[in-house]
Order: sequence, then structure tokens, then C-alpha cells
Amino acid sequence: MNKILQNKFFALETICFLCLSLILCVACSSDSSAGGSTEDETIVALKDKTITGVSQKGPFVKGSSVTVQELDGETFAQTGKSFKGKIISDAGDFELDIKSLISQYVLIEANGYFFNEITGGKSNAPITLNAFSNIKERDNVNINLLTHLAYERTLYLVTKEDMSFSKAKKQAEQEVLKSFGIEEEFNDAEELNIFGTENANAALLAISILMQKDLFEGDEQEAGLSERLTNYSLDIETDGVWNDIEIQTKIADGVSFYTLEEHRARYTENIAQWGISTEIPAFEKYIGVFWWTNYGLGACNAENGGEVKPNTNELSEKFQKYYVCKNENWQVAEGKDLHDVVIDTRDGKAYKTIQIGSQTWMAENMNYEKAGSYCYDDDPANCEKYGRLYTWGAALNACPEGYHLPTAEEFATLISNVGGEEIAGKMLKSSTGYGHGVDKYGFSALPAGFLIPDGYFGAGRSTYFWNATEDGEWNAYYLGLRYDIENADLFSNSKEFAISVRCLRGSN
Repeated sequence: MNKILQNKFFALETICFLCLSLILCVACSSDSSAGGSTEDETIVALKDKTITGVSQKGPFVKGSSVTVQELDGETFAQTGKSFKGKIISDAGDFELDIKSLISQYVLIEANGYFFNEITGGKSNAPITLNAFSNIKERDNVNINLLTHLAYERTLYLVTKEDMSFSKAKKQAEQEVLKSFGIEEEFNDAEELNIFGTENANAALLAISILMQKDLFEGDEQEAGLSERLTNYSLDIETDGVWNDIEIQTKIADGVSFYTLEEHRARYTENIAQWGISTEIPAFEKYIGVFWWTNYGLGACNAENGGEVKPNTNELSEKFQKYYVCKNENWQVAEGKDLHDVVIDTRDGKAYKTIQIGSQTWMAENMNYEKAGSYCYDDDPANCEKYGRLYTWGAALNACPEGYHLPTAEEFATLISNVGGEEIAGKMLKSSTGYGHGVDKYGFSALPAGFLIPDGYFGAGRSTYFWNATEDGEWNAYYLGLRYDIENADLFSNSKEFAISVRCLRGSN
């Protein structure tokens, strides 16, 4: 063989060897160990291992039990071998000495009474929480709600989806957090502690509060909590999604009643009673994230400050209630928070609007000039201040596109939404201009007066609003608000009178 051919032969032989090596490496990388994993270590037996940690719902009380269950490294089934220990302080601390295990994978269970951040005292009954862990290179394992809620999902992923333990555990924990509206990535759940100051610890404490607040303010308490945790774990097991919208909504309705500052003050005081730690993370923001997500409000930050949105969750007791983004928190919207603007394309005038219940009203009187409309005392300045006065026939078509002259029934709904006839006048009248007005909802009814064939009357003392409901051939109904009384009533009078118009969003 000449040298050139020999060199080509050796080059080809080298390429073949490299290809064969690459094929073998790929084959090796697809070989499974420990639940289909190559990223997790090969199953390793352990000896003389000491595990420490804290067990928290709130902290499990001194004397509660902690048990390490040995798991088969391939099936993750419990072998029946276990090591038992005790919580050694009211901070939830434990330490367990393990003589030998057939694999590095364990299930650690804590059972006992716990300090409850909802009540501030000790629980009336015990609960059990789990942590699913690889302890080959981990000596500290904290047991908490996140480790517990992610357990069944992690087990499903490694045993049914052939996913590596590390990936399964990470995915399950992220899915649990996402189910509470939390999209951040945190450290492993076993590292979290409700007394840490980091966001991850704040999220853990928030989840703990969310999962039990309504239960411990009712009759269900510990039994209800255990059932809820079980139902949650089974719910997310196969798809990683918390599908029980009814329970989520019940929780959201319970916590949305308080401001984030009130949550902070209340639970900080309860936790401080335990005397365990003065460091309490900013959990309240994650309580907010949960109910904001449930209500369809989304984030509240500097970019959308002042934005007003309704609760779109039809299952909620507060469905269609409006909220305003203030100081990076969603708050119940009242009065002028609800103002928006509508443009009358006929003349370009802008009108503020207000949301009261499910109705969107103009927060100003109409000032569109047309036949059958007048300025009080024939003074254009009064039109700017009070809007125009319309005969009933003119009022029927005074509203801009998308709005209409309300019916008597729609005015009755308004009266009901602001507290009923006896106080509706007080609630709807402007706080300036005449007496007995507080303008609680931003309706801002000014004392515009009225026009009858003999002249103008009532500016500074009363105001009236036409509605589209007739009372026979010659009369129609209107809403009356007088300076000297707090109530609001529907009256009937001549269609030839000229009074104010307030428009309601929607079609006639």
C-alpha cells in the first residue's frame, strides 16, 4: 500500500472510530437510572446519614413526630423500612440519624400539632406534611406546604412520565407556585423557611395562609385543612394544574376582604406571639397576587396605576365589583376612582363616566346643544357648569352613541346600588353646591335646576333627571334630588318641562 493510500485508510479508520464513540455515548445518555434519569445520580446506598431541618405549617410543636421512609430507587415505592424521630423545639427543629438506606431517595413525614398563623395559637388537631427528597448530598431537609403539595405530582412524573427526579421535582414545585399565581423561580422547596426574608420564603408563608384562612375562620379547621391539602395534591397529580376553581374562588373572596396592609399587620402580630423569630417576609404581596389572578385583574404596578378593572370571575361573591390599581395594590374602587372618559363624536365634548354596580353612568350632565335644550337662565356659563336642560322629547336622543336615556327601572337599580331610596340622594349629590350631599360614588349630581313654561327655577337647590319611561301621553318619569332631603325618588311630570339628562352606557 503506498503512503497516500495508507494515510487515507488511517484517516477513514479514525473517523469511523469517532462515529462509533459518539453512537456509544448517545446510547449511554439514554440509559435510565433512578426513574429514567441520567441527570440524577445512579442509585446509591447510604449509611450513617444525619438529616436536620425544620417542619412547618406554622412550626410543628415540640414532641411532634418525624419519620424518614426508605424508598426503592427505581420504583420510588416505600420499602417498609423507616427511621423515627421527634421535633425537638417549638421552632419545628428536628434531627434524624439514619443507619442505612438502599437509595438516596426518601419520603420524610412530620405529624403533629402546629402553630397557626391564622389564630396565633396552637392547632386543635394534628396534621401530616411530607417532603420527597434526594439526600445523597443534602443534609438539611425542611418540611413545609410546598414540599407537601408537590409530592404527588413529583411521584407521578418520575413513575408515570419517566422523568428524572430532579426535573420532576423542579417542575412540580413550579406548577404548585403557578397555581397560586406565582411565576418566579425559587430554590428547592426543602430550603424554604417561613421566617426567611427572601421572596421564596414569603411565597411559602402566603400559601400557608391562603390554604387555611377561610377554614379557621369557620368550622372546618384542621380536618378541613387536611382534606383540602389531599384534594389539591390529587387534583394536580396528573396534569400539574389546580382545576378546582370553586375552592380557589372561595379562598380569593376570603382574602380580598382585607387590604395587604391589614394582612401584614394581622399575621405579623400572630406570628410574633410565638417568640421564634422577628424576621417575617413580605408574604402579603403574594396573597395579593393570588386573588388578583383569580379575579382576572392581573398585575398592579407603576405602569398601570389608576387603572380600573372589574372582577371577571363569575363564581365570585364579588363578581363585577370594580377595583383600582393604587400604590401597586388592587383596591376596591369607589367614587372618583371609577371615572373614565367618553367622547361625544357629534361635538367632541368629553364626559367623565362612573361605574356603580354593573352600570356605567356619565358622571356629568349632558351638554349637547339641540332643539328643545336650554342653558339655565339663558346663560351659557350655566351650561358649562350644569349641562343643558332638555324637554323630554329632546332628551330621548340627547345621549351619544353607545349611551342612552335610562328607564325608570334602570334608575331604580341605581338607587338600590347606592343604598336605597332613603339615602340615595345623599350618596348621589355633589358634596358642594347644596346640602346633604357626600358624592360617595362620584355621580356628582349638581343642583342644575329646571325650566317650566313660566321660567327657570331651582338652581343651587335641586336637580332632576329625565328617564325614558312615559307616564301616559303627556307625562314622563324623572329622578328628583332636592337640597333639603337625603332621599331620591322617581316622580312624573309634563314632558314640556326642561330638566337635566344623565346617560347610561348600553343600547336602549
